[in-house]
Amino acid sequence: MGIKTVACIVPETMTAIWETLTLLHMAVPSVDDFIRISKEFKTKWNFPHCIGAIDGRHVPIKKPNNSGSLYFNYKGYYSIVLQAAVDANYRYICIQDVGGYGSQHDAATFRASQLYRALMLKKLNLPNASRIENSDLCMPYFLIGDGAYPLSNILMKPYRGINLSHQQKIFNNSLSKARVVVENAFGQSSQKWRILSTNIEKSPEIINLIIKCTCLLHNIIINLESESHVHNNIVEQPIDDTIDNDDVQMIAVTELEKANQLLASLEQERLDQTVEHLAPTAAITSKIHTKGLSLTQIYTKLVETVNGLTVQKEGNDNQKPQMDGLFGKN
Repeated sequence: MGIKTVACIVPETMTAIWETLTLLHMAVPSVDDFIRISKEFKTKWNFPHCIGAIDGRHVPIKKPNNSGSLYFNYKGYYSIVLQAAVDANYRYICIQDVGGYGSQHDAATFRASQLYRALMLKKLNLPNASRIENSDLCMPYFLIGDGAYPLSNILMKPYRGINLSHQQKIFNNSLSKARVVVENAFGQSSQKWRILSTNIEKSPEIINLIIKCTCLLHNIIINLESESHVHNNIVEQPIDDTIDNDDVQMIAVTELEKANQLLASLEQERLDQTVEHLAPTAAITSKIHTKGLSLTQIYTKLVETVNGLTVQKEGNDNQKPQMDGLFGKN
């Protein structure tokens, strides 16, 4: 297969992936989807009414022909901007606005995006404003972004400045913790597909397709992993706070008895092996059992006797060892 053939097959394959699987793994969220996403942000990141975290990422590219400084960004290299909204589980919600010029500011990219127009024209299926849990405050549902984005009733950003009140600092900290999901999603995509971290030497159209397919495949992997966990019952179950203390004590006592029995069994086996190893003849072993001594006493006396035998043998090899100390007089 020649290079030209491969060069044609790859874009065709990416186009087929994008057109076929987008509705399954990156469809436009419904009202119920947005409500579910907001609940996940509240549960996982303690930030209510958030329907997604938005940010932009500069994907490095080789300077396109006749582009001047259009793709040259403030970081000092040429790039295409991927602007994405991500849910609480690092899934991409919307990446339709791939292909922004590297020289554009995040706010300008956002205002020129299809997402912004859909939000302004109320074409997105956002839930109606509702009360925040445990509060009388009625709030709309919104995106969260960093300080580069414009503040509006559909996008929340942190307070600016250094002379902030304690409550403002707490708000900024909470927003930053929730917004980290979009940065983590970018990082995970770059780790899976290293091409996003290199200077891509393709036309802007092909680069846009590459970026969209990698984000879509990122969602597919997360969805398949979630389905696999559910299928194998590897899901985190809530802790039962209603369990009785008496039941806990009974379980603890039972497990302790099992542990003691196991230790006693291992100790018995160890002592039996020691007796068998130290006893010189089967007759001596039988005498040991007829004395009615405990295994610990037998072990102690055997050690003392064997030590005595060793000393006597060194003094006189022909002298009969005295064993009365262990078994009594015969």
